[in-house]
Amino acid sequence: MQVLIDLTQVPVGRMGIGSYAENLLEQSRELAPDISLTVVLQSDDPALRAALPARVRALQLPARLFRRFPARLLFEQLVLPFLAWRYRADVIHSLHYSLPLLPGRAHRVVTMHDMTAYLLPHMHTRAKGAYMRFFIRQAIRRADRLIFVSASALEDCRRWFQLPLDHASVVHHGKSDAFRPDGSPEALADVRARYALPPSYLLYLGTLEPRKNIPLLLRAFADLVQRHPEARLVIAGKKGWYFEEIFHTVATLNLADRVIFTGYVDEADKPALLRGASLFVYPSLHEGFGVPVLEAMASGIPTIGGNRTSIPEIAGDGALLIDPASLPELTAALEHLYTDTAARSELAARGLAQAAKFSWKKTAEETAAVYRDASQREAAQPKI
Repeated sequence: MQVLIDLTQVPVGRMGIGSYAENLLEQSRELAPDISLTVVLQSDDPALRAALPARVRALQLPARLFRRFPARLLFEQLVLPFLAWRYRADVIHSLHYSLPLLPGRAHRVVTMHDMTAYLLPHMHTRAKGAYMRFFIRQAIRRADRLIFVSASALEDCRRWFQLPLDHASVVHHGKSDAFRPDGSPEALADVRARYALPPSYLLYLGTLEPRKNIPLLLRAFADLVQRHPEARLVIAGKKGWYFEEIFHTVATLNLADRVIFTGYVDEADKPALLRGASLFVYPSLHEGFGVPVLEAMASGIPTIGGNRTSIPEIAGDGALLIDPASLPELTAALEHLYTDTAARSELAARGLAQAAKFSWKKTAEETAAVYRDASQREAAQPKI
């Protein structure tokens, strides 16, 4: 079976979809020999190209043209179906909501990460929200198989559209073996030096965007600092959109000397960054999956997460879950784990056990099963 995977939406850097793409393809070397992969990627991402296993055929687009949204969209709709015909693809896998509307003979598989474009439209730019809503509808109508990254995301979609979505499967993300509690001390020292990290810190890791709820975290941290002035918070991740409130909150609460912004963190640095933290805090309002929570638990770091959407599904009893809309709950959780060593140790142990249930190898195997299913039979197409 020939599978063509569209990586043209993968940004340079490995947050979110980039990590999903790289790890899925890295594990493809373990797939059964009946599946042959061809990927299309942008020319400005040599790291992604280098990560591809030898068995994967790579086609590169000139990024100076196709990083621009109109050109990339034209490629997806006009050129990708031609490439599917040229390489005799049985399946086209689109990793991020959208898909070619006229694929020719190839069956279509689309990964759906969350439903925030419908449920939280104010947390997206207007153009991005409209684009995502259009293609989510088209994917539900036209794809042979849908992959949801959590049961929570699938249930959100079912409730919104009032459809059974019998052509959908849940395939969880995994975590890299690099996220572990016993990593290299030298790597930790190097990351501390390069990112100017304090000896002890609380950590948030993720894109700076509204649904991550960072202003609430800052307010809870400001309360903690009143009793523990030595506390420091590291906010790691690139700027997304509507991030100005975060920096305004830091200034308003006079936290500039207690909050460290690292900016974008290279994937290779994340394991040490997590391992060096005393506590990981991720009060997101809505998550399709929540990879940072899984990676923090795998690193042996006590973790606080929101009790909404997919986080309880992923964290199980391996994290302390709070209402992410409640400042008192988050403040109490920070105080509890910051001051109680025994509670931190117990939570870290439970987190390690929970994280062991997830792997990228399992993700790749379950994705391959979806490819086989998509190529072998037609799905009933809901009309919405």
